[in-house]
Amino acid sequence: MAAPRRPKRAAFPQPAFRDAAGDLKSMFSNMDRRRWLFLALAFAMTFAVLFGFLLDSDFRKLGPGEQIIYVENWRANRSEAEIAARQRRDQAVQRQQEEERRRQYQKLGKSLGIE
Repeated sequence: MAAPRRPKRAAFPQPAFRDAAGDLKSMFSNMDRRRWLFLALAFAMTFAVLFGFLLDSDFRKLGPGEQIIYVENWRANRSEAEIAARQRRDQAVQRQQEEERRRQYQKLGKSLGIE
């Protein structure tokens, strides 16, 4: 008994999208008004969500560039009094910054009518 012959295959088969245009044409030509409405609604909802993400992404803003971080070096033989004095100075600066921030928020609250 002879082996069955295999059909010849092309080295590069034809892509399937050649018939896709005809399929889409036949599908869209047979659609009624209700299906067109739902198709339009689906596209509108999809684009609304994508547009919302686009607006929320802040893609126009540049990210922070290189940031310089200053590190302080202290002598290893500092006295406790020097350490305490430095901490008091740092706390005073921090309190001033907090007061300035609080003043700015109070000013903003008054301008918005928030007591």
